[in-house]
Amino acid sequence: MTATTTTTPAAKTYQARTFPNDPLNVHQYQLANGIRVLISPYPASARVFYTVIIHAGARHEPDHATGLAHYLEHMMFKGTDRLGTRNWQAEQPYLEQMAELYEQLRTAQSDQQRQQIYHQIDSINQMASQYAIPGEFEALFRAMGGDKLNATTIYDWTAYHGEFPANELERWARLESERLRMVVPRLFNLELEAVFEEFNMRFQDWDVYRVWDAIVEELFKGHPYARPVIGYAQHIRYPSIRAMQDFFHKWYVGKNMTICLSGDINPDSAIQILAKWFEQLPTGNPPEIAETLFAKPFYGTPVREVWSPQPEYVMVAWRTPTYRMKDKIAPWLVAMYVLSNEFAGILDMDLIHEQKVLKYRTYDWQWVEGGLWMVQAYPRENQSLEEVYQHVLKSVQRLAQGNFPKWLIPAAIRNLRLDLMERWESAEGRVETIFEAVAHGISWQDFLHILQDLQNVTYEDVVAIAREYLLPGHVVVYKRQGEPKDRVLLPKPPFTPVNSPNHAESQFAHQWKQMHVPPPTPHFVNFQIDIQYLTLNTPTRQIPVWFVPNTDNEIFRIELVFPFGYVQNPTLEVAFNLMEHAGTANLSSRQFREALFQHALDFSAHIHPQSATITLTGLKDQMQTGLELLYSLLTEPSASPETFHNLIKDLIKQRENQRKSPRALLFALSAYIRYGKHNPYTLRLSSSALNQVSLDTALAGIRNLLHWNHYILITAPLPPDTIISWLKAYYENIPPQPLPNQHKLQTQPTQPGFYFVPFDQVQGLVLRLCQSAPFSLSLYPFVRIYREYYGLGLGSITFKEIREKRGLAYATSSGFIFPHDSTQPLFHFFFASAKYDKVLDVLQVAEQILRKPVLETTTFQTTLKGLQQEIATHRLRNLDLLEHVYYWKIRMHINQDPHHYLYEQLPHFTLEQFQTQFHQYIANQSCAYALVGNPNLLPMQAIQQTFGEIHEFQPEQLIP
Repeated sequence: MTATTTTTPAAKTYQARTFPNDPLNVHQYQLANGIRVLISPYPASARVFYTVIIHAGARHEPDHATGLAHYLEHMMFKGTDRLGTRNWQAEQPYLEQMAELYEQLRTAQSDQQRQQIYHQIDSINQMASQYAIPGEFEALFRAMGGDKLNATTIYDWTAYHGEFPANELERWARLESERLRMVVPRLFNLELEAVFEEFNMRFQDWDVYRVWDAIVEELFKGHPYARPVIGYAQHIRYPSIRAMQDFFHKWYVGKNMTICLSGDINPDSAIQILAKWFEQLPTGNPPEIAETLFAKPFYGTPVREVWSPQPEYVMVAWRTPTYRMKDKIAPWLVAMYVLSNEFAGILDMDLIHEQKVLKYRTYDWQWVEGGLWMVQAYPRENQSLEEVYQHVLKSVQRLAQGNFPKWLIPAAIRNLRLDLMERWESAEGRVETIFEAVAHGISWQDFLHILQDLQNVTYEDVVAIAREYLLPGHVVVYKRQGEPKDRVLLPKPPFTPVNSPNHAESQFAHQWKQMHVPPPTPHFVNFQIDIQYLTLNTPTRQIPVWFVPNTDNEIFRIELVFPFGYVQNPTLEVAFNLMEHAGTANLSSRQFREALFQHALDFSAHIHPQSATITLTGLKDQMQTGLELLYSLLTEPSASPETFHNLIKDLIKQRENQRKSPRALLFALSAYIRYGKHNPYTLRLSSSALNQVSLDTALAGIRNLLHWNHYILITAPLPPDTIISWLKAYYENIPPQPLPNQHKLQTQPTQPGFYFVPFDQVQGLVLRLCQSAPFSLSLYPFVRIYREYYGLGLGSITFKEIREKRGLAYATSSGFIFPHDSTQPLFHFFFASAKYDKVLDVLQVAEQILRKPVLETTTFQTTLKGLQQEIATHRLRNLDLLEHVYYWKIRMHINQDPHHYLYEQLPHFTLEQFQTQFHQYIANQSCAYALVGNPNLLPMQAIQQTFGEIHEFQPEQLIP
């Protein structure tokens, strides 16, 4: 049974379908052109998160043109005949010529022919680009305070998503519907280069993608799921614009589209706005395609190998049921949670608690016609991948054999409930849940039935589904360390940068900016009123307790915040890692973790260079039990010598793996530039020093935590006095102790130079760093404006100059690294990942745009307006609010919400002021470059001639 409500505006009537016992209160509509709309009203969020789903992806591509769904996704950010162009009538003929030339390129018989065609394409693109307005769609999205703009292509669908202020619903609807109205191959050459870079970076340097390709080739032979989503190299290199446009006209139609939204919007009025703009899209009749539902498990055990310089691991994959198998999906979801929940699942206890592998993670993917579940596990020291595989297989088979305690089933269901409740605390999480149903090809009503079915899953159901899918067969991929044997690189296309105008604006943009927007109601944190500052008094000390009531749901969170980290006390890194394997005086480590899981309590402990946190989360009726378990661990921790010995070996192995990770090496170079030889990587215990730490020292580190000064942050649907009374009992006999001698991180003025670590990979990772200035509240407006206008996002100056105009890198950004506390300065950074033949160009363009600012008056003004909208609708609640105030009040010594100050300053901030501060805090600073890459493929001599002496480091020097 479903309930219905009726909305009757002057023109049309839209019927909202609602569903009984729906925790998200979804209102479902259908527009006249077939578009489905699902809205979950969420008054707590003044920002709306959205996803527009096109039910077509790589699975729907023709065999001769793989990758075009992904190409199309990229081009959907380039505008239309009204958006992103100064003169469509003048631009269109060039784009038509270019599309025809790409067809000729696909059939060219010789390299000489291709070079001639490339030259023609490049020439025509130069002519067309004079009418293009790069990044106009993104600029308008940011102008209304939008954020998180992105898109994803997978086998069954392509999704466009983002977040915008609730008061901007109509301008968003007009903008989003306009970009979905048509596709134009604007600046296609440069996007071609971006896709080449994505292919080279993700699918060649990131070995997990090549492992993935090996797995789907085996699990889904003969089906489009067996093809790489990004496409085969030969198709990517010579794409067909005509085929891409044909794909768009077939599939980007109303009957094949779903819109999901959540936030502080009224569904009945929102549907009128959506209809006004989205009903302009064509209804269409998407083609029928033959479906192959993988209803049966996979048989056989094929073994594959993938090689790369990164750390080795094994990946094991099984085929799974889909959401359309309604009688099987609920037991399967519970079964997966029983196997792995990062706490007390079978794999968690067997592999991590018993220290059988270094670490592991799982991936669970369901699509419309099939799905897969994978376990990725890393070996410990002197352990073979074959041994790791056997450990994984044995643990997985335990589920199918029913060899696990029956209490895991109801405990898993309780924890799933907590996970969902946490997910639904944000508009984004709500849309993700709705998307999960829509993308898997089932109705929202059926998805609600699955949620209800979860509560009734039994031990017998779980064993039966595990036997059906986990016993027959699986795929094994050994990711071994060594020289890659299957890399396929796409070369740089012979195109030149374009010179599109920076100050142009389309007529669409002008009209769009004139639309009426109801003003938002800003809300900022009042440090004095919004938090209850309490004190836990004992005979020997006073412990600050900060409290915010949770009025949204039944969840409590308590976080202990310690103002020190492993830099101050290096052995604390071992102590915090030991907590994952420790028990108490009365409970073994296994019993302790099982007790937490049985009560649906989530515990985590994290240590950083200069801070540490311990967090406990659960439902309010279990808070007292959770506190008892947490404080018993902190006051009476226990662990066996064997467990501790294995932990030390694993920490040493983790150091070794970091030395084989290019991104870890780049972070280590960054730390060296910012702090010098005494940095977070060298001040922690080295591999050799770890062997000198004793079990007693590590246990004492845990026991001493409560003796040292710390803050307690709490959000809960309970009276704070009750919670403090519970806490007081644990602190009565814990007198304060001074912290041991501490080493404090000291930043250093940036020493100009070029810092390099050799590493065999396809792309170079580039980082530019410079110490900027001590942070002050008066500097905050410039820092945030720089982020929005210049540094981050698809419409930023950095992105446009590096990628949109020149196609030099797939990923690039710039911004400021905030200090740990008020004693440390800001650092400015620029990052890019690029192929070696583009690295020098990236470096030179970075110097150009970071020494002399690119000033675009129109873009700057729209950035200010968008940032004002974003800040006005930003809401901090519960633990996020407490952590926000702790950082600014305690660590930065600022006693007001910096967002409030920024909001007041934005209307008065000028482009001239930005230019002055740009020169002061960025352009005139001494800077250093860091680079990780293959010296045999990099233009090292040219780099040295341009940037001076190269300081080369070996991984062991940076990560001892």
